[in-house]
Amino acid sequence: MVKKRKRKAGEVDLLRIASFILLNTMIFHEKLANMNERITSLKEITNNYQSKLIEEWEKIINEIGYHSIFHSGLQVLRSYPSSPQTECILKELKDLTLNILASGVLLRHDLMGRVYHKLLLQTAGGYYATYYTSVPAATLLAELIIKTEHKDWKFTNEFLENFTIIDPACGSGTLLSALYAAIRDKYIIDCPSPDLNWLHTILLEKVIWGFDVLDFATHLTLMTLALHNLKGKFEDSHIKTLPNGVDEHGNVYLGTLDYLDGQTLLVKDYREPIKRKTMSGEREEFPEILVPPNNFDVVIMNPPFSRSAKPNIKFGYADEEARKLMIEKLKKLTERLNNGKYKGIGKAGLGAYFVIIGDKMLKLNGRMGLVMPRAILSGVSWEKIRELLQDKYEIEYIISNFDTWSWSEDTDLGEVLIIARKTDKPEEERETCYVNIWKKPKNAIESLFLSQKILRERKELAETLLESGWSFIKQEKEVKAAIYKVPHKSLRKNWLIFCLFRHPELNKFTFEIMQTIPSRPLASFLAQERGEIKSGRDIAQIKSLFEESSTITPYPMLWGHQSNMNRMFLDKSFIKYGEPKNSKAHKFHEKNKSNLLIAERPHINTESVLAVETEEKVLATAFWELIPKEDKFLPLLLLWLNSTFGFVLTLAHAVNSKAQIFKLKKERLHDIPIPSNVDLTHVKEKYEEVKKKEFKPYPQEFSLASQGKGVRYDIDKFFVKELNLDINLKPIYEMLSEEPSITLQKNNTHYTTKRH
Repeated sequence: MVKKRKRKAGEVDLLRIASFILLNTMIFHEKLANMNERITSLKEITNNYQSKLIEEWEKIINEIGYHSIFHSGLQVLRSYPSSPQTECILKELKDLTLNILASGVLLRHDLMGRVYHKLLLQTAGGYYATYYTSVPAATLLAELIIKTEHKDWKFTNEFLENFTIIDPACGSGTLLSALYAAIRDKYIIDCPSPDLNWLHTILLEKVIWGFDVLDFATHLTLMTLALHNLKGKFEDSHIKTLPNGVDEHGNVYLGTLDYLDGQTLLVKDYREPIKRKTMSGEREEFPEILVPPNNFDVVIMNPPFSRSAKPNIKFGYADEEARKLMIEKLKKLTERLNNGKYKGIGKAGLGAYFVIIGDKMLKLNGRMGLVMPRAILSGVSWEKIRELLQDKYEIEYIISNFDTWSWSEDTDLGEVLIIARKTDKPEEERETCYVNIWKKPKNAIESLFLSQKILRERKELAETLLESGWSFIKQEKEVKAAIYKVPHKSLRKNWLIFCLFRHPELNKFTFEIMQTIPSRPLASFLAQERGEIKSGRDIAQIKSLFEESSTITPYPMLWGHQSNMNRMFLDKSFIKYGEPKNSKAHKFHEKNKSNLLIAERPHINTESVLAVETEEKVLATAFWELIPKEDKFLPLLLLWLNSTFGFVLTLAHAVNSKAQIFKLKKERLHDIPIPSNVDLTHVKEKYEEVKKKEFKPYPQEFSLASQGKGVRYDIDKFFVKELNLDINLKPIYEMLSEEPSITLQKNNTHYTTKRH
């Protein structure tokens, strides 16, 4: 008996990818067969599948075209051994193809895009940090890019001859497919005598560009685009696979990222590779294509989000040596970018580099459409990217999803859609339109409806958010989205503040508090040592020096941020101890311990307070240790940060990455505004009165405050009086008590949206 050899993981991945390419090609084959009687339908092929499919696909290439689609399929088919097992696999793929086409599910649900991303997650997706852009998100982004008013865009034949769009990380082609559909709709409206077959040919051959580092991604992208119109033929396309990794000669390739260093890119073409003779023999080389800078009218992308944190998953390589070489090359490219201007953006991840590439590709008055991590709105590592977009673009839309928080599937990472137009007009003349989605569209039809409403409401908005100008998009009395504008210059440094919450009133309230209350930054209240503000160390540093001890040691610690930490003053019962791991621990504890702490990563749906005082000085793993310049400031900082005013201002300076999770970076922590004109004696008296009182979790606390009850209400009432504020907080409490980021309840879209 012959023992069956167990396949290695890499072999299984290759078989999955090969089967996927064959399935794609069979689907396109059958679609063509339904349109052309010269092509034999898969239904008529009942045996000798391998030889007959090779014969049919060669015939299609020679007599009809579509070389770029069928070449990959032929390569895979010829690589399979002639065997009963191969015949069995091909029969199963044939039957699956016919079932898919009979069900009508193919284009309606972007089935192959979903299969592609499931396959990618099973193979290399965890390394590439790629996510599937949902069809509703792609449709919404594409519709707004193409149909938002643009004085130079009129989609006629003559205009499209010189119009170009690109996705430099195209993946399964969902975004390019959505752009195709949006352009087709606009072309039918704008062109006096539309010719959809001509449109298909020009879009595929000239207008649409797309790059990826995976062969089966570009194959699917091209097939998806081609399926939009089988009557419109095309000879070639600008959908290209780029080399990525390290070859046997030590050459390092970064895919589209190589564009940071020039105007040409190497491509893995479907034609025969170029062969060069060298001292060591003959070797294959990749051909080059010119990608002119400032040439594209639209850049659209959902770039890879991988970043330089632990674990480092940049470039998707399990091979540590290859990854090191690629990271080193990217580092050198970064150092040369604008004379080192972008040094440090690697902490934001590969997405930051793709924005720079998009800027390099885009022409003046062109539009960039992005699916980005929500961290781009306020993250410290994204600051240089925000400056780039702020300086050179009118950021036309920032679209947040307060229903599911993400726009991609298979992730709970918070994301935003951004549309920005490259412009040279003065910033005073620019405006940004914020759209807060209350109910995410479920399909492309709902996205079309929503985009039309957004376009209409955007035109009709005469006042900005700061002038109480906003509108709600509703369907059958259910709120689908809120829409409002803000002056472009108000976005400097921080874009999150205007979409911190779902309801426009809350974002207006947050901005007004920041602008109207006389204040100084938190940094001015903190002690300094050698010019450095003393505000604690992050969790990684602390855990590298201490582990939790089950006995009393000389090193008091606050481990974690438990929900029972529900008052401003924490007595000794909350304090645990640390066991030093090395000799550096003692000095570190002495230097950084404090009894004033502010939450480093608050989960605002379950926790109750942002800042606490401990009975003795500690190190804390879930808090920043703050050391006040003078003890008299401690009551002010604690009382203010635990008021509603301090709560919203603190969140506005954080990074909101996952729904209810906000992360407070030290650089932004220092900028939180603290009142500068309050009587510290009164503050101390109030603090002593309330410091041991228990807070409810934020959702309950705001609900109580709306009824004139609770500790936070008491603190707010104190500051309203001390700061002489003319403000009615009741509607603010009501909205906060139903805010999805705080409650994680998303079904309250029928509640009142009236302005108070």
